[in-house]
Amino acid sequence: MTERWSSGLEELSRVPMSEGLLERAEEGPRMPDPGGPGGARRAVTIVVALGLFMGGAFGAWEVLRPSASITRLPADSTQVAQRVYGTVMCPVGLPKAQSGYTMSPTPDSDPVGWCRGEWHDPPAAFIACVPDDQPAAIAVVPASVSSDGKCAGVDAHYLDPLLRTSGSSFSPLPDGWDGNLAVWRATLNQALQAFPNGGFTVCPADPQAGVDAWTKALAENGFASWQVVNDADVNAQCTSFDVNYDDMTVRVHDASPPA
Repeated sequence: MTERWSSGLEELSRVPMSEGLLERAEEGPRMPDPGGPGGARRAVTIVVALGLFMGGAFGAWEVLRPSASITRLPADSTQVAQRVYGTVMCPVGLPKAQSGYTMSPTPDSDPVGWCRGEWHDPPAAFIACVPDDQPAAIAVVPASVSSDGKCAGVDAHYLDPLLRTSGSSFSPLPDGWDGNLAVWRATLNQALQAFPNGGFTVCPADPQAGVDAWTKALAENGFASWQVVNDADVNAQCTSFDVNYDDMTVRVHDASPPA
């Protein structure tokens, strides 16, 4: 599959401690001996002042805290990363690629292992790189095709015809790239409930149901930066969808009935 559209398939506000109080806490006690003249009065005054400050701070928090969001975030209450590395490209052959494979969505957290399995006689080392013009794609190539073995100098022509353009440069796949894969799979499975027919379609066509399902799934799983586009013809027999991981867009479109 080499199409640009791959079918199918980040606070709590805190009331800060003022700089003066923070400095006081770091410097240690500055009150005079309570047994000395005026010590008890000063102690009481400071306690009252602190109580007023904390009461005011709590009041400010109650007034200023953000209202509940309609977006349901993951259980750890952190916003999921919006970028989903959703496509793996695996050219096969040396010194030139004789064939190539594309998998979308990413099968698991080991794209190198998946690609290695596509080779009959795999090289000793592979590297996972990201093309600059396809920021959500993972290109798994032999380390020998990189000038530094870390994605620099990879000849984009080696990945033809898997890449959109032959002018790409590459950077290493970042650490933690797969941190949102489980959430993404849950999102996908939720949206698929609106496409029960074979080939990820729904017949008869119901594009609005597809748009609503994807919009809800993305919002409830924390993918707030994604968009859903209704590109279906009003006379379509069936409805399907494509996921553009690079543009973070889901396109609902018309489709032919499944065979």
